[in-house]
Amino acid sequence: MKFFSSSYGGLCKYLLLVGVALCIVLSVLWFLWGSRFLFVTPPPVRTNTLPPDEELISYFYQRRADIEELVRRYRDYVPPPGKEHGEWEKLGNTPDLLKQAGVRYITPIYPTWLPEPYSLEARQRDRGMLSNWRESAQYRTLSIQPLDMRFYQNIVWKDLVFMPVVPRIENGKLIGPIDHLGRNHLSRIFSTLNNEPSDVERDTCALRQIESQWFVRMCRVIR
Repeated sequence: MKFFSSSYGGLCKYLLLVGVALCIVLSVLWFLWGSRFLFVTPPPVRTNTLPPDEELISYFYQRRADIEELVRRYRDYVPPPGKEHGEWEKLGNTPDLLKQAGVRYITPIYPTWLPEPYSLEARQRDRGMLSNWRESAQYRTLSIQPLDMRFYQNIVWKDLVFMPVVPRIENGKLIGPIDHLGRNHLSRIFSTLNNEPSDVERDTCALRQIESQWFVRMCRVIR
């Protein structure tokens, strides 16, 4: 009986030690698994390979007079009936001025700033429509795309943006014109676009303000 009693006691002690050891191992494994959430390394800042904003801003100031003249011609041109607005860049010395300014294209982009752009009453009155779209160029936001191909790389690029009004900027966001339903589109404004903001992949484009109506824009096509 003493033999069985001592054997039983030894077995209990052995099982107890195994249980304690197993608990320790499981606790260590649980800690290691949980710590990966506590001590996770943040993703590195993605530095794009485009020229820095400062090069585009410097280009803008060096060629500003020519760029602003091209913007003026785009906005002032009203095509005759049966003609497209694109005819503006063929008139007079405009082709030479485009080359002199180092401008590849000037194209309209979103949004269009109709008269009284933040007035809901105005938008409900005109339903967000112009009576004569042949005169709409003066209300367009414009993309000025430089000839320098270094600003275009695969699915990401930078250009200059001109807005025909001084937009409202509040809490780091540009408030777009109101529509007839009372909605405003918001765009994030960043202090630099030399490192790609995470919002670019979600929102496609991001802005950096140069002056009240002038911006650097960086866009990424999502594939």
